[in-house]
Amino acid sequence: MLSRHNVRLLTYNMMMIPWLVGATSDKYASCSQAERCEDIVSCLENYDVVCVQECFGGLMSEIRDWFIAAVTKAGFFYIHSDD
Repeated sequence: MLSRHNVRLLTYNMMMIPWLVGATSDKYASCSQAERCEDIVSCLENYDVVCVQECFGGLMSEIRDWFIAAVTKAGFFYIHSDD
């Protein structure tokens, strides 16, 4: 049982390298970004605070936009972005 003083925190490097970078390097696989986002969203109910890194915006960022919409729908209303 959780007490009122516990916070469940998830921090995750999403590795959502822009597709152009991913297409030019085997090191950064950008092909599974949508699946990765879906997996993360499916486990959010277990956390109070979610911090993500490498969730890039800008050119071709429809996956990021989908992710932000999905986490908002899941109840995470306070979102900080570098935009």
